[in-house]
Amino acid sequence: MQFAIYWGIQAVWVLFTMLPVLILLGKKKKEQPEEITKRDYCGWGLWALGMYMEVVADREKSAFRANTANTGKFITGGLWDISRHPNYFGEMTLWAGMWLASTSSFKGIEHLSVAAPTFVA
Repeated sequence: MQFAIYWGIQAVWVLFTMLPVLILLGKKKKEQPEEITKRDYCGWGLWALGMYMEVVADREKSAFRANTANTGKFITGGLWDISRHPNYFGEMTLWAGMWLASTSSFKGIEHLSVAAPTFVA
């Protein structure tokens, strides 16, 4: 039962986080924009930056932890030199990019989906 509770919370979290993408995918073809906008490119760029930061930060931390001389120490090199948690910042950045790229066809109340990347942050 306890597993089901935690699994359910995680499922709701993921569903809420991907809300902007679900709204976009749920639109009919005629409601979607005909052309790619600058906002789409900016959103995709933000997503790519976030993914890059997340991957690099995780690789740096894995390499740091693999060195037994670093046992009990906190990583302070690479991306970890400029941010205490660059992997989390990358996660927030990539979901903000997904939201931004989705908004080119949003109207009215659909803009409230900005709550999704805000929630992740």
